[in-house]
Amino acid sequence: MNLLERKIKDQRFIDLIWKLIRAGYVEQGVKRDSLLGVPQGGIISPILSNIYLHEFDIFMDELIKEHHCKVKDITKRNPEYDKITRRIQYLRDQHQDMKTRPKPIQKQIKSLIKERNSVPSRLPNGVRLRYIRYADD
Repeated sequence: MNLLERKIKDQRFIDLIWKLIRAGYVEQGVKRDSLLGVPQGGIISPILSNIYLHEFDIFMDELIKEHHCKVKDITKRNPEYDKITRRIQYLRDQHQDMKTRPKPIQKQIKSLIKERNSVPSRLPNGVRLRYIRYADD
């Protein structure tokens, strides 16, 4: 109601909306009071939802302006990952033929691959925020 009263100065109209909200609903022939919010499927439900969501849209726009990173590339390469990759490639180049590759070198390559798999390939360089409002009312 506070959102509506900010924009609408006609008290009779505000009272009418308040009555619609408190009108309740009928379930299996029994009238029930609305205890919280607007009854789903009510005639003003989509209108009030959009008014409320509009305020949320404004909030999200401000949040995005405040925190969204302007950098085009939001991540950068992880130097540790690249270092391990170069070491693996060096060992493979030194011993190209897998059949004649010594067992210790094979084990070292496997352990390096395992280590590389535990390291992220890219590091965050900022924050990317997106907001898409979806409502099916």
